[in-house]
Parts: sequence; structure tokens; C-alpha cells
Amino acid sequence: MARATKGSERSGRRKPVSKTSLLNSAGGLGVLGGTCELFRHVDPDGYMWDGDGDRKVIKPIKFEQRLETNPLVFVSLQSIDASQGHNLRFDLRAENVTTRGFDVVFSTWFDTKIASCSVSWFAFSQTAASALNQLLGKA
Repeated sequence: MARATKGSERSGRRKPVSKTSLLNSAGGLGVLGGTCELFRHVDPDGYMWDGDGDRKVIKPIKFEQRLETNPLVFVSLQSIDASQGHNLRFDLRAENVTTRGFDVVFSTWFDTKIASCSVSWFAFSQTAASALNQLLGKA
């Protein structure tokens, strides 16, 4: 689980956190995917729940298999538990993408109160991303 601090925060250990990994090697396509809980700060003094201002959690994701090239990564919100007494403000993105993994970056600001957050992600190899673009007519 990533630990949160003001500004930027990184968990020191990289370990596989995916609950589901898919790899389709037929035709050279590679798609990896998974889910993870980014944080659970429902306890008193939980940084994302009790804090104010700019806050950020960075969760390293390590692929169970190394890809040949840097993938196209898609991260989506799976679940979030937030205070209904404050506006919900957040930014979710993938950063530092390599052939071995990437960082999920979740940030919030002002007086938003978030107790927990989980995400789903997919990493598409360059071959899979090209095939997807062709299917969508964006070649």
C-alpha cells in the first residue's frame, strides 16, 4: 500500500499488485491488466481524509512480465469513497511508464476528503495499441 505525504510520495518497494494479468501473445499482441487499492485512509489522521490542500499518492505498478517497448497505459477509477460534505476533486494518471511498469498518481486539493480509492489499469504493447487504433479507425 502506498504511504501518503504532502506533495509527492513514493512507496519504496516495487512488487506485482495486479489481481488479473492478461497476456495475449498470439500475433504478437501484448495486453496486461490489473486492479489495486491505492489507499485506505479512513482511520483518524488519514492523510487523504484529514488533510487539506495539495495531496498526492504515488503507487508503483510492476508488470509481472517485461514488455518489449514502453506500453500505452490506461488507468481508470474502480472505486472511491469520499465525503459528501465536500466537493470531489481529483486527478488520476499514469506516469513514468517503462517496459517494467509505471506509477499510478492520484492527487487531490483544497478541502476534498477521500477515505479510499481503487483503480483498474491496462497496459497495451505498441503492437496492441496499433491494432486497437486500426479497429477504431485511427490508423
